[in-house]
Amino acid sequence: MILEIEYYKGDITLFGNRLDECSLRKLLNEAEHICGVFGDLAETLCRYYGFDKIAANGLPDWAYDRDTGLLYAPKG
Repeated sequence: MILEIEYYKGDITLFGNRLDECSLRKLLNEAEHICGVFGDLAETLCRYYGFDKIAANGLPDWAYDRDTGLLYAPKG
């Protein structure tokens, strides 16, 4: 699964196990709790949840806007 994290400090793309929307929302909430508002969410997802940083190459399966908390499936 490809997850793009949109953040005012810069966007990052991650690769991880395929999750349904509900499971991904739960994981993101847990990760946000671990790293806090100003922590590095991408690093937390890599360290604790097995995601890997990758170069952006096309449309992600999911996008998460960290500033608003919105999780959505981008339309291509």
